[in-house]
Amino acid sequence: MLNAEILSLGNELIEGLRTNTNATWLARELTRLGIRVTRITCVGDEQGEIKAAIGEALARKPNVLIITGGLGATPDDRTREALALAMRRGLILNSVALKLVESSYRRLGPSRSIKREALAQAKQKMARIPKGAIPLPNQVGLAPGIKLRHGKTLIFCLPGVPAEAKAIFRTSVRHNLAELGGQVMCSRTVLVKGIDETTLAPLLERLAHAFPSVDVRSYPSWKGTQSQIKIMLVAPTAEQVKAAAEFFERSLKGSRASTSRRDHR
Repeated sequence: MLNAEILSLGNELIEGLRTNTNATWLARELTRLGIRVTRITCVGDEQGEIKAAIGEALARKPNVLIITGGLGATPDDRTREALALAMRRGLILNSVALKLVESSYRRLGPSRSIKREALAQAKQKMARIPKGAIPLPNQVGLAPGIKLRHGKTLIFCLPGVPAEAKAIFRTSVRHNLAELGGQVMCSRTVLVKGIDETTLAPLLERLAHAFPSVDVRSYPSWKGTQSQIKIMLVAPTAEQVKAAAEFFERSLKGSRASTSRRDHR
């Protein structure tokens, strides 16, 4: 099964000033494409930290690495530089990326109070990408996304602004990932009420042992004063999920009946 890692960048994330909604959204999209997310990492805006995080991810050789944040024109936007350093590639002014940035500036109409020299520097910073990379159009914001390959890993860099990240993913990333041919998994959820997780654990152990190809997941919660546990069964085929669900429901029914008999003695 194809696997992916997500690397989220930004001091505002590690300081708790903003919720990392990009990672949650991307993980859900990757899962829907049949790509298993194995790790989500979050680091700040320090270039050395970003470079190290990228290097560590590439050393694990995931099929896909998606990086969000740090593609703008401000001093704390350091993704492009860190990516180039981690991959030992030069950072070049890409003519296609520059055209994309120019087009975005014309479309969005930036403030006239920006000095021409500063504007030119901002445009060039956002158009500098690692050698061999492909810029991805940003229909919502200014900074283009980035696509490049490192060995077996396909890398995508997206802006940190959620609307921009989603737009580039939908227009330029999703079809690339779909072409990789991930294995879409089947799932079924069983909601169990009135039983605590400790009591349910032996049933889940038997279920996992009887169906080793099924991923058995348990999510306990409370609704008012009543506990409830969402059991999610995930497997490559619908038949496996169905068989596991029926086995679990029979086991659960038998356990409830046994408990009821003991209570009436």
